Amino acid sequence: MVFFIFSGHVLNIKSLGVYEYVLFVLVFWSHALIDGRSRHALMIFFDDRCNLCDRTVKILGWLDLFHRLEFKPLSRNIELARQHGVSKDEALIDLVGVSPIGRIYRGYDLYQRITALVALTLPLWPVLFVGRIGLVGPMAYRFVADHRRRFFGVCEFGRYRPLPEWEPATTRESSTIFYAVVLSFLVLFGAYAARLPIVMESFPGLARMSNKIFGHAPVAFGLGPIDVFNEADLKLYHNTREDSFVTSDGKVVLHDFVFSEHLGGILTQDLRVANYAPRFCSIPWGDHIARFYATTLTQSDPIRKLLIKTRFLVSTHPSREDMLAYRYAPLTWEPVCTTLASISDPSFRTVEYYGDGLNASQSASQSSANEGR
Repeated sequence: MVFFIFSGHVLNIKSLGVYEYVLFVLVFWSHALIDGRSRHALMIFFDDRCNLCDRTVKILGWLDLFHRLEFKPLSRNIELARQHGVSKDEALIDLVGVSPIGRIYRGYDLYQRITALVALTLPLWPVLFVGRIGLVGPMAYRFVADHRRRFFGVCEFGRYRPLPEWEPATTRESSTIFYAVVLSFLVLFGAYAARLPIVMESFPGLARMSNKIFGHAPVAFGLGPIDVFNEADLKLYHNTREDSFVTSDGKVVLHDFVFSEHLGGILTQDLRVANYAPRFCSIPWGDHIARFYATTLTQSDPIRKLLIKTRFLVSTHPSREDMLAYRYAPLTWEPVCTTLASISDPSFRTVEYYGDGLNASQSASQSSANEGR
């Protein structure tokens, strides 16, 4: 929960925190409130030979996703109703609900209580509350309840059927499913293991055959690289870039940029393209920033006379030999290119490439491609 709060309110990653809270509720919701026959919040006695009551109960059953209501047809539960203090005459006049602590709800009060318990009917609770204040709700309910048999008729036999109780699969069925899942798991695990680097180096043909036959099937069983959130986008920042406002003679004026969320999405896409290109350099990056300021700044703003300068840099990573030898490899940054874009002149653009940075960028690109395979 601390992680959800931190990512939702501290990291401020757009709507990620909202999704986490929703998943938290769905996965860790208290078992006392969800989907259990012994966890009903209201036992409802109803006249199962009344067409209107029967339809009402059926609709409530559809809406009651979490089984908060337990319906008891009066014709088969007269003695149970008496044990809870509900007479037969009362249940024939109104729907009557009994809470786990013995509190009894009748008629309009019952419907108001149902809307507070059943999630899908919750929007109706304010309507019923206002109806109670104006006395219109109870009067309308009383009129319909007193004339329900005349308006909707009766049925000789109750048509309500409770939801069937869950029963575990038989031993034979359970064993078949179990062995099928285990067999599938072992086959897909073998297909995944064949693609591990240590296996690929010794048996490259086995890895190619696994990829050709199974494709990404092992991922369906979770047998693959862990993709934490948006791992692909996080890898974009293995490299970096430096943005600044400069004058026409190259003097740096400002380093701070203000981006809109829409522009942020465009620039992220520019980084994706640059990251998978042979060289980590995005010419459209500066053009998009310049176009953003050209459309948002006033004509008299002095910033319109400046240029957008961006330096793209790649980091050198330890080699396989460095890792195996536990050799220290300092992190260094090599510039790949520098771009200039004009806010006032969309046609102006310059790009300067650097040899050492290009070589480092191509090496990093090849390493990313190998990871993808």
